Amino acid sequence: MGTDRHLPEKALALPFPYVEVNPEDAKRLGLKSGDLVEVYNEEGNGIFLVYVTDAVKPGSLFLVMYHWRGTSNSLVSGYTDPKTTIPWYKGRSCKELCVGVCV
Repeated sequence: MGTDRHLPEKALALPFPYVEVNPEDAKRLGLKSGDLVEVYNEEGNGIFLVYVTDAVKPGSLFLVMYHWRGTSNSLVSGYTDPKTTIPWYKGRSCKELCVGVCV
């Protein structure tokens, strides 16, 4: 990825990392685009801006990988495949979203 993510205008345009949530899940959880939520699992947590979209399947989330305030990396397991030495970045589960004032 480029280093444009460090530009001040980028920080102002997207002040928090985002999480994409399916409309069905957003309705069930009482979320709308622009809400701040805490996404967490046993590995860690992060504060994310909700973006409701049908680009993700129901029951799934997509978390941004690069942002100056934090990313999905805080939720990633420390497990690394012994044969390939590749971390298990895309296989983590998260508990329900914590909705409310999370900052």
